[in-house]
Amino acid sequence: MSRLIVPVKKIFILLLLLALSFSALWIFFSAPAAAERIGDHYISINGSEMGAANIVTAVLGGFRGLDTLGEVTILFLSTTGIGLILSMGGQYFRWLQFRPHAVLTAAIPYLFTAIVFYGVYIIVHGHLSPGGGFQGGAVIATGFMLLFFTDSDHMIKKKAIYISESLSGLSFVILGVLGLVLAGSFLMNFLPHSVRDTGRLLSAGTLPLLSLFIGIKVGAELSGLAQSLIGRKEHKEVDK
Repeated sequence: MSRLIVPVKKIFILLLLLALSFSALWIFFSAPAAAERIGDHYISINGSEMGAANIVTAVLGGFRGLDTLGEVTILFLSTTGIGLILSMGGQYFRWLQFRPHAVLTAAIPYLFTAIVFYGVYIIVHGHLSPGGGFQGGAVIATGFMLLFFTDSDHMIKKKAIYISESLSGLSFVILGVLGLVLAGSFLMNFLPHSVRDTGRLLSAGTLPLLSLFIGIKVGAELSGLAQSLIGRKEHKEVDK
């Protein structure tokens, strides 16, 4: 009897491995075809529903805007968690103990302005060319990070960071709810988005606004994270 149990176990494991292999092969070969069909569908309805020259922004901000909202929420939770870990009783510790080079210190005022304007350009033109809120917000946060490197006195007030990211996130949700009420679907494009205006700066309906709110939220959160990492140590006297 015991001799029969061993072959049965081996046969069961072999069949299980075959089933898993078949499932993996089926998913591997069928997924590209399904993804291609979905992509073709998005491209075919982009003109009528979004009117964006950049189909990627149309997908991220419109067709899959709820996923984007989830990603921004994850970023917020991540930066908040890191900030809580780094903060201990309101004291921030400077991790990078070095004095910036004179060249970097002299160039930062000009670099900071150029980087911020470039980030704004990426956000504003996200529905026209490669870019958008995530990319532009990250570029803007890079400018603030360089500013923090050169002089820790340029730190942003935490209240300003909280207000910026909270209002931008709330505005994103409000646009989504308005799309649900006015157009029948959450984050549906309810503003004018004529195909004739495709390629113009003022086009694509709500997509530029969504990209703007995402850019502000991402820029504020990443800037706050950089400030937490580079922030100077504050000594507070305790009354005896």
